[in-house]
Amino acid sequence: MNHESFQSFVDRHGTDESLWPDTTEGKEARQLLEQSDLAQKILGENKRLFQLLEFAMSVPHPVGLEQRILRRVTTPPERNWTHFLASWILKPALVALPLVLGFVLGLTSTDSSVFVENEITATQFDDHSDLLAISDE
Repeated sequence: MNHESFQSFVDRHGTDESLWPDTTEGKEARQLLEQSDLAQKILGENKRLFQLLEFAMSVPHPVGLEQRILRRVTTPPERNWTHFLASWILKPALVALPLVLGFVLGLTSTDSSVFVENEITATQFDDHSDLLAISDE
């Protein structure tokens, strides 16, 4: 076993020698570890790396988080004037708003909009036979 295959072995099986398998590869890795300073250095670096990873992955538990959540869940919410406004006045007003706007816009048609509407309908039903006569010439 060379040092590259030892590094690969340590990457696959970890740094705890007691967990290494009792296969020929495991026996070769143990022999190389006993004989080679570089293999011991590789194992030591990997052990330090795993220790740093464990330290980086540990997240402290917030103090009293469970109690705060339970207290928040069990106490009923406070009912104040904003809750009353949002539930009894504002919601029905928001539902009726499009209906009221539609009526207001429908009733406030101006003379210019009626003029444009009359022009559109008048243009559709005009007699265009004189245009056909011009195009034949």
